[in-house]
Amino acid sequence: MSKEYIKQELGLFAAALVASVGLAGDLATAPLVDRLLAENGKIRSIRCEIRRETEVGGTRLPTLSRVWFERPDRLRVETVTPDARRIVVDGQAIYKWIDGQAQGVRIPLAEAPESELIQVRRVPATADEHLMRLQGLPETVLPPEGLFSVRCGYAALPPHPFTVLSLDATGRLARLEFFDTPACTNRLLVVSYAGWQEVKPGIWIPCLQKTQARARAGTDVSETVRVNGLVVNERIESGTFDAPNQAAGVQFGNTDEMKELLLRGGMPAK
Repeated sequence: MSKEYIKQELGLFAAALVASVGLAGDLATAPLVDRLLAENGKIRSIRCEIRRETEVGGTRLPTLSRVWFERPDRLRVETVTPDARRIVVDGQAIYKWIDGQAQGVRIPLAEAPESELIQVRRVPATADEHLMRLQGLPETVLPPEGLFSVRCGYAALPPHPFTVLSLDATGRLARLEFFDTPACTNRLLVVSYAGWQEVKPGIWIPCLQKTQARARAGTDVSETVRVNGLVVNERIESGTFDAPNQAAGVQFGNTDEMKELLLRGGMPAK
């Protein structure tokens, strides 16, 4: 084990410790979002396999991805079905490409849009993506509902939805809902978190996540995510996040056209 790796691990541990101590003295009054993010903040690295099945209007679209994540700002996603797509983040820039294509996208983290930074910094297989978007928003404590004794709502500026977080009896996030208004009469989306696994003492991951939503055209959309092969807070080889070595022959660009493709989730043509 190299001195550089030990130094990096100690630095990450110290940062997590400072953050946890800062919250520990104020847990009773800290926003629910911050408390949930602090729990996920215990995760310094993660490797897993994510199987995603999306159903739109009766058509099923399966996706299989392998994911490596390490703080700070290191990520690798290999999507093997339906297309062989790759994302690698080495702490400095985001690289995206499709196997067999000659061109890919490279964009420095300093220039990346907020939506891309959230994808890089969220902990895979958790609700971080949603929670990070709620940080700093006004929090409203809502009445209990059924099995959910703790519920909080968050209002963003229109057209963003009103979001409700609900905890189960164990204090873990069990449900996330989007509504068109704070009246909560028209639900746009609901995500249920289940299949919790304690992968390390005090670190829990929801290995079964189900989403129900309605598209703008009125079509029902459902998605089931299953997480397998979890390895948390173990060393990840440094070469895992070396994009140029993994994308031999791919030319990476950072033109305005490529940035637009990145924002739309597309890639340059062959």
